[in-house]
Amino acid sequence: MDNKNITVFDCTGKTRREIVRQALERGHFVTAYARNPQKLEMTHPNLNVVKGELYDLGVRGIFIGFMYIFKTMINAM
Repeated sequence: MDNKNITVFDCTGKTRREIVRQALERGHFVTAYARNPQKLEMTHPNLNVVKGELYDLGVRGIFIGFMYIFKTMINAM
């Protein structure tokens, strides 16, 4: 399997943190966005942690070259 570039937004949640962990375990390169990057509590040579979130104007263009992008959403009623 080829290594992929994966972006995960709001990466400090339980599900998204697991996505990051599994992607790194499989040798992929991960860019993880978080409002509070210290909460991720994870380091890895293939991990790039960025302070930010999906709705920041500064993330425009980061999708170029990425195969997968994860953002899970919960609809609270």
